[in-house]
Amino acid sequence: MIVETMSYEEIAREYDKIHDSIFPRSKERIDCQGMRRYLLKHKNEENVWFKQLDYKVDHNTTFCVLPFTPGWKAFQRYGCHPYVKVYLIYLTSKGYMLLVRGGEKDDEYAFFTSHLFDRYRERELRDLSMDKREVIKEFF
Repeated sequence: MIVETMSYEEIAREYDKIHDSIFPRSKERIDCQGMRRYLLKHKNEENVWFKQLDYKVDHNTTFCVLPFTPGWKAFQRYGCHPYVKVYLIYLTSKGYMLLVRGGEKDDEYAFFTSHLFDRYRERELRDLSMDKREVIKEFF
């Protein structure tokens, strides 16, 4: 459980625990056959994003798995398995915070604040009516 008094290091360790418990289960829920059917019909489409899988960890924390593929050829090349973008959204008194793990050795953590997504929605998307969770998905 993530609380506001935690340091960034503690939040990163909590993310690792959540990732290790939920991510293996999410692989089973990804509909590879549905993705394959879609890509067969739209072979020329590039950078295809599929339906996001949300896992509610607690009242303020959601673990998200967002499958995507660069295109039909890449989907075939990797045995009909999509790439996934994994991130954690948690709510603080300042708004939604986003945590992503990455880097060359998958050991670097990036924290994004609610302010970034407000500015992104305002300046890039130019759609102030869009829900912040949709803005986060669009950000990727």
